[in-house]
Amino acid sequence: MTMPEEILDKLKLFIYQQDEIAKKKQQYIQKEIIELALISEPISLAEIHVLDYIGSDPTLNVIGISKQMNMTRGAISKITARLERKGLVVKTQLPSNQKEVFFQLTPTGQKLWDLHRRDNQNKRNHFLNLFQGYSEAELSGIIHFLDDILREGSRILEADT
Repeated sequence: MTMPEEILDKLKLFIYQQDEIAKKKQQYIQKEIIELALISEPISLAEIHVLDYIGSDPTLNVIGISKQMNMTRGAISKITARLERKGLVVKTQLPSNQKEVFFQLTPTGQKLWDLHRRDNQNKRNHFLNLFQGYSEAELSGIIHFLDDILREGSRILEADT
């Protein structure tokens, strides 16, 4: 096996691993929701991500969230409607522009957002510690490689549309 083939195989494993981590995260959040009696219904990973965007930037509207998540406005509208029905967000509008809809976290939504953020920060810190074992040149090479991979992924996505 050549080194480029080994890299591709490891990237594939990394992607699968990230999917498994996402599933475990969802299970963890569901467990915490039940233990804390936050809401009576399960919450999807997509709903958690939308909740995260709303909590991180309350000035984002449906269009802004859809751009950030690379999803359709219709999909984001459905997700925010479910979040509203579950009592995690409320719609707000500007007095000067009633068409512009924003979202605010409810107290329950805030608790869930805090839980999600804490979990994300722990994972982020873990990876930041891992990077301390690399030199500046190695880190620069990793950044260059990831930029190339992301650029190529964008080209593939654009060609498919």
